[in-house]
Amino acid sequence: MRRVVSDSFCPRCRNAEEDCYHVFRQCPVTTETWQILNLSRVINSNINDLWDWLTWVFDRGSNMQCRVFCCAIWFMWYSRNQFIHERKTITGRDLSAKIQSYIAEIDRSCDRKHTYDVIGSQRQQIRGTEATIFFDAAFDYKNKTSASGLVAKGANNEWLASKSIIHSAIASPFMEEAHAGLQAVKLGISLGFQSITILGDSKTIINKCNTTERDKSVLGAVIRDIQNHKRTFRESHFRFISRRNNSEAHTVATKALRTGEEFYMEEESFPWRQCRREVKGLRNPD
Repeated sequence: MRRVVSDSFCPRCRNAEEDCYHVFRQCPVTTETWQILNLSRVINSNINDLWDWLTWVFDRGSNMQCRVFCCAIWFMWYSRNQFIHERKTITGRDLSAKIQSYIAEIDRSCDRKHTYDVIGSQRQQIRGTEATIFFDAAFDYKNKTSASGLVAKGANNEWLASKSIIHSAIASPFMEEAHAGLQAVKLGISLGFQSITILGDSKTIINKCNTTERDKSVLGAVIRDIQNHKRTFRESHFRFISRRNNSEAHTVATKALRTGEEFYMEEESFPWRQCRREVKGLRNPD
């Protein structure tokens, strides 16, 4: 049987009467969520009418900000109903993590017709680069731990190396995907490549890595690290692939998260090939 609200006060905070203004802009859970999502500006407006407020938000927000805003509104109302009818409580931090995870899942599943197949089309997409590094992330909500999975392949799609990294105190799946992208760049540098293609299944992270504008989101610091490190390469490309085609990196990440162990494996002849290439590059012209 569903519970019936016996008074008009907010059932979660009991600080004020519950209306749309309070649910979406004043309740402590709500304000914490907006802050973590880096959308505090939406609660700083003096507009009281709901529809005028929504119009104001959409007129001033980017496409990505509007996507996050819409998902947040839906989750806020859903979590409010869960509390009333099922007595399930959730913090603003956990609610924001769910919102970011949901958007990340949408990114992975939509627009598949625009996603190239790695097996058939990868050579055309990365033609001219020495290697490709696939990256993915795995996230544990309960323990707030995460892992990055990396797989490096050569110009002919041959396996070169695999690596996993365990992270702690990562706030969201988006942040973990960003850290995985940074680790992919660092792996390419450590392997000595001059030209590289980096592939991931988070459109948000890939788009941010490709832009030259300063990122002002909560991911900004990690994205700046990626942009600074990629200058090491003579040539670098960031490309989106579907999760289905990123299964190897996904497996590496989930295994590391499950076992709690990091690992690094490298193809036996790879160091010798790298050394040979470096020596060849240093030879004097005939």
